[in-house]
Amino acid sequence: MITFKEMFTHTVYQITDDTLTETTVIDFGKYAIPKNMYDMNQFDAIEELNRKGWATIDKYLENEQFIYLMFWVWPNDESNENYSWLINKNTGNSVLQRFTTDNPQYEMMQEAKMLTADNKLVFIVDALMFKECTDSFFNMNDNIKNSISEDSNPLILRLQINNF
Repeated sequence: MITFKEMFTHTVYQITDDTLTETTVIDFGKYAIPKNMYDMNQFDAIEELNRKGWATIDKYLENEQFIYLMFWVWPNDESNENYSWLINKNTGNSVLQRFTTDNPQYEMMQEAKMLTADNKLVFIVDALMFKECTDSFFNMNDNIKNSISEDSNPLILRLQINNF
């Protein structure tokens, strides 16, 4: 499934053949971007958004069973507050995780790059950061851990999504 979204909108479209079809609209409540903002001068619009607060979808991935999205909330008490939201389309259940940029796991993984058809989230991870975070977050084979050096290539990390 190929999707499209623009910055400062809460709508995601699916691209099929030559058409854009609206598939998902996220209601961010008080952080929604008002429609009149699009008629304003862009500098006035940004100033207004920063005064009231706003949210935007940064990353959107979808397969047959799940929706994964990363969204930002601004302004906030902490710098660059974002949320990772995983939604099970079959059950309606979801998991919401808040991150800040000083969170070691977020620094290492950031947002997922792909959601596979077999329900895996794929991340591209800096090997040295991965090695540093393993004590509390992942189990790593000692042979792999000992092979990581400053010139190691990034790692591809695939996390299987369990049904929830």
